[in-house]
Amino acid sequence: MPEPTFTEKDWDEVRTAFASSIMVDTQVSSLAQNLDGPTWPLKGKDETPAKYIDLSYNEVLELLALKGQTADKLDLLITILKETLAFDNPFGDMVEQTEAASVRDNPLLKNLTRIGIPENFPISLTALGTDTVEFCKLENLKTLGEFAVFAQGMSRA
Repeated sequence: MPEPTFTEKDWDEVRTAFASSIMVDTQVSSLAQNLDGPTWPLKGKDETPAKYIDLSYNEVLELLALKGQTADKLDLLITILKETLAFDNPFGDMVEQTEAASVRDNPLLKNLTRIGIPENFPISLTALGTDTVEFCKLENLKTLGEFAVFAQGMSRA
């Protein structure tokens, strides 16, 4: 009987992440079909991730065994859930890249560089108004660079 290659830690990570997925009540066989990978051997309306994600690693193995499935089917389930999560949040990587690009393309930072003011210049040494300086203290902004990135983020929000 083939043994699973994924660990209990892998299962705990994927089941925790999948708990908030919009696909939690979709049949596992449909999820597998959408991935164009191996098919999920169990059919039925109740064969959804929700049926499994509240179970521990050993409990899933036991449930699969009761249904006549080998332990390697847990690997298949983990793979299906992991790959579905990648589609569930397709813009996650894009958002991270956009945030990094926004720091590079920050016009305030570019202007600071152009006029020769270092990004790490302390806000406490600026001629900003007392309200602005107090706001920066409340937001824990200590440098002009931090203030520029924060300000750009606020303008987008």
